[in-house]
Amino acid sequence: MACVVLIIAADFLSTVLVANTSVHLGWFPLFCILLALVLLIALADIRISTRIQLVFAAIGVLAIVALSLAIVAKGGANGLTWRPFDPGVSPSGHGLALAVILALRHEGAARHQIGTPEFSGHQKIPPWEDRRRS
Repeated sequence: MACVVLIIAADFLSTVLVANTSVHLGWFPLFCILLALVLLIALADIRISTRIQLVFAAIGVLAIVALSLAIVAKGGANGLTWRPFDPGVSPSGHGLALAVILALRHEGAARHQIGTPEFSGHQKIPPWEDRRRS
């Protein structure tokens, strides 16, 4: 899956380079460069790789916040309204009912998994059954 992400990133980077600088490298050389970069980051110290990951995560969060603020600031055709959240505008309540049912189903499945003895944090394991000692 990671290779697919790198291929998509290399193709996008190739398109950006052609559009902005008229440099045509193709996607494969850029894929090799990105793969080498990922390999260097993976082989580096864990502190370095986690800091790089944190920086990229912060950039992603800031991009989403900036986009959200731009959408809210611009508003729609009639300005910023609560109309999309009004259930009376909807032709039927089926969408809301389906959302509630699916949310409850997911919550019930999560609670079932947590409630099993394997996930119980209060379970005492006798020393003779402790597999860490053997």
